[in-house]
Amino acid sequence: MKHFYVLLLLLLHAFGYSQSDSLKTFYKEMIMDNNYLYALGSKGELSVWDLNTLKKRHLAQDTMYYSIAKDRGNNIHIGTKDGRLAKLNKERFSLDWYSQLKKKVLIHNIFFNSQNKMFLIIPNCVYDPVDDKYWDKFKIVPGSGMVAISQIKKFLFFSYLKKPKYNFMMPQISYMDSKDRIWMGNTFGEFGTILNVFDSKKQKELDPDIFESYGELSLQSVVEDDKKNVYITSGLQHMMNFGSIYKIVNGKAVTIFNSLDYKPDTLEGNLYIGPGAFNVKEQKLYFATQMGIYKATVPEEGKITVLEKVFSPELIYNRENLAIGMQMAIKKMEFTADNRLVLLTSNNGIQIYDGKEIIKLQ
Repeated sequence: MKHFYVLLLLLLHAFGYSQSDSLKTFYKEMIMDNNYLYALGSKGELSVWDLNTLKKRHLAQDTMYYSIAKDRGNNIHIGTKDGRLAKLNKERFSLDWYSQLKKKVLIHNIFFNSQNKMFLIIPNCVYDPVDDKYWDKFKIVPGSGMVAISQIKKFLFFSYLKKPKYNFMMPQISYMDSKDRIWMGNTFGEFGTILNVFDSKKQKELDPDIFESYGELSLQSVVEDDKKNVYITSGLQHMMNFGSIYKIVNGKAVTIFNSLDYKPDTLEGNLYIGPGAFNVKEQKLYFATQMGIYKATVPEEGKITVLEKVFSPELIYNRENLAIGMQMAIKKMEFTADNRLVLLTSNNGIQIYDGKEIIKLQ
């Protein structure tokens, strides 16, 4: 009976947040330079805001626009559903088309490494469009991800499931760090996470055995500080809240925070941890939770023991398809050059916190 009431409350909570799409604003991705914020909407809207005035400077829409990225020279690039690439002319705010892939395939992600060499994620591989090379064999770590990655095999009149040795899935979360590693993850709620790392400098997959158990990882973000340390935030709401933060040390994930171990008097229940961002000025790691945005100093050794609550935005949540709970309402966090925190949300557009108030970009 106790579990029934918990489930009922969660369902009522979910329906309470299941509001009309007319109240929601959807953006897939955002990037920034010193002057502008660029965002790509779910229907191909390319929006540009002036970061000084917070006024919209440009809006264009094409249902073929799918991916957006910034190269090492702060040029903005757009990828399309049919394999075209364009560079944004910031003087005219128009697109200069410069490349068409051999096949009209979806450009899912665009990355530029420290040599400004381009790498794309297309179905179903990492692709170098200049040298026409691709990588599609990524090792599957035992115990990671859903059973859905199994392949149906047939022998005579019989069918059976066989787990392949290699696999590649279009990532839900991707990030290139300062060491030219592309982190690519797919999270399946209570069923864990598939994580692959590709070294674009050495042009090979790195050892995928980073975590002891991928079944316990619910990837939310990959974050880097100014000392090139990489952190991974993990969180899930499944009957109750879970959250962890890891630091990558010598290629292995070391837990530096676990919400199950953190029980201050001011906190009711566990923290459900979402995406993070590192504040270089404060030298603190910020991360989203179901109770608001927190920040913490990462110790040289040991775990985070002190959290500071920053603010609590009011956001619309979605139900989690692969767990009994809600999806994290914040998809990405990043700081502007002048230290304002920018939130990319699932349903409430893009919001900027300047230390005093939250402003939603219009």
